[in-house]
Amino acid sequence: MSTYTWTFGTESAGLEFAVVYDTEAETFTVSSLTGSFDLNALWFSNGDASSEGYTLVKSDNSLNMNGANTVWDDEGNATSEKIVWDDYAKLSGTGLGAAGEAKSSFISAGETATFSLADFGLDAFDPETYGTLGVRATSVNGGDSIKWVDKEAVVDEGGDPWGDNPFVVDASAAGNDGVPGEDGAAGDAGTGGADGADATLLGTDGPDGNDGTDASSSGSPPVRVAATAGTDGIDGSGGSDGADGTSGGDGTSGDAGGDGTAGGAALSVDQDASAILIDATTGAILIQGGAGGDGGDGGAGGNGGAGGDGGDGTDGGDGGDGGDGGDGINSGGTVYQSGAAGGAGGDGGDGGTGGAAGDGGDGGDGGDGGAGGDGGVAIDNGTVTEVFIIGSHDVTILGGMGGTGGTGGAAGTGGSAGTGGTSGEGGLGGTGGEGGTAVGSGTDGADGSNGTDGSSPDDGAGGTAGNDGAAGADGTDGADGTGFSSSVQVDATAFTGHLTISGSSEADTMLMGDGGSEIHATLGSDTYTLGDGADVVVYTAAAQSDGTLSTDTINDFDITEDTLDLSGLSDTPLTWIGGAAFSGDGNEVRYADENTLEIDLDGGGDSEMEIIVTGVADDLAEGSFML
Repeated sequence: MSTYTWTFGTESAGLEFAVVYDTEAETFTVSSLTGSFDLNALWFSNGDASSEGYTLVKSDNSLNMNGANTVWDDEGNATSEKIVWDDYAKLSGTGLGAAGEAKSSFISAGETATFSLADFGLDAFDPETYGTLGVRATSVNGGDSIKWVDKEAVVDEGGDPWGDNPFVVDASAAGNDGVPGEDGAAGDAGTGGADGADATLLGTDGPDGNDGTDASSSGSPPVRVAATAGTDGIDGSGGSDGADGTSGGDGTSGDAGGDGTAGGAALSVDQDASAILIDATTGAILIQGGAGGDGGDGGAGGNGGAGGDGGDGTDGGDGGDGGDGGDGINSGGTVYQSGAAGGAGGDGGDGGTGGAAGDGGDGGDGGDGGAGGDGGVAIDNGTVTEVFIIGSHDVTILGGMGGTGGTGGAAGTGGSAGTGGTSGEGGLGGTGGEGGTAVGSGTDGADGSNGTDGSSPDDGAGGTAGNDGAAGADGTDGADGTGFSSSVQVDATAFTGHLTISGSSEADTMLMGDGGSEIHATLGSDTYTLGDGADVVVYTAAAQSDGTLSTDTINDFDITEDTLDLSGLSDTPLTWIGGAAFSGDGNEVRYADENTLEIDLDGGGDSEMEIIVTGVADDLAEGSFML
């Protein structure tokens, strides 16, 4: 089926109407937009000015199109031109007669009348041959007559705009969710260090020195022997050292978590389809891509092994005491009368040193969390770009949510340091022997000196605690999916339900219906033309309209009911400042001119986003936004 439409007049001219010929029904439909008239005849011309033209029968002379005719173009402009006519078809004679305005050929403003070929006395009509149509009418707005012409019809080849092979969607569909990544295995703990062995061999005490002999006299003549000194005590031996403890082993790193896989598409379009038709005439439709799988958590790092303790040292032996000196006698000279010196005490042995402690092992690093999988697209449309939405039930077309990145594994704790071994105590020095006692004119023997105590060394050095490992990095979240895999031109003008939709990551064009909508902005320079319902356009990232790589345009924004949702752009609420300049002291939204919105997302005083809101940017108020 094809239709041919000729239009005549304008509202300002007082008369405006259209004539439509339907090739399948073989009817002429006449609709008056402004004014009233009595349609008497249609005239036809093939546009050949060299032909002889058509001569009326005398009885129909009042229906002639002689002389200059008024020719209308599609923009409502009128010119005067003489047309060579090839034929005509009479519908009625002039004058309303007794029927008055009830005459079947009389058409008032707002009325439509349909006439068959037989009503005009025609057996057939070829609009391709006779493209110029003339209208002869009388009783125009109560008295005037017209000879009006349209030289070129607007042709509609008929059929639905989505063509003869659309990919039809009339039920909900969901993509498969991605598979979560596996958690990483925890690292192994380090082995503990071995304790050093305690020393077992004690220092031995030194033997005491022998006492000297007293002076003596015997025989006749007497034989005299002087007193002898006591001998020195022997030094004590040193204690044994304790063995060193060994260091703890390092913990191993945890394994990284596995990445989640991407969600699947809800629908894949046949690539030979003429268009995509979303038909919501019988029920609501939800088309959503699968959610991306979450990333696996990273494994925890293994703890470091504790350092071993040092072994204890043993005590040193005590020094032996010196022997006492012999006493003098009361006989002979001074030599024999004097006492002998006492022996010196032996030195004490040094205590054994405690063993050094082992260091704690380092903790292992936590494994990184796996990346979340990207959300799947709702419709994998490939090269099929035209999308039509019809019906009255709600429609939702959204990509799946991106998976959450896995949590990084906890760091392993460094092993504790070992304790140094306790050193042995030094032995006591021996006591010097007493000098012998003199008689008469002799002198007492000198006392022997005391031995030196052995040294008590410092305890063994303590170990160093191991370093804690680093925590694993959290995995990145997957990107949310889009409504379509490639650029689309969406026409929802025939749709009366509520539409929730996102486009592709390329440039998209969307025409909304009158049932209200929620448009989720995507990458690419997109154009959204809003309908009569309450529409919301949602932005969540600067890249969706940064004013450089992409700039979105929003047409027909109604400041009384439409909304721009910018609340997802920043953790810090935005402030609407009207036409003022950015302050550089907070995240702000302003209009630059009647068409342009600018958004400062970091408080730096410069614009990170630009959105064209045609013709009304400077009329927006705080109530136009979700900030």
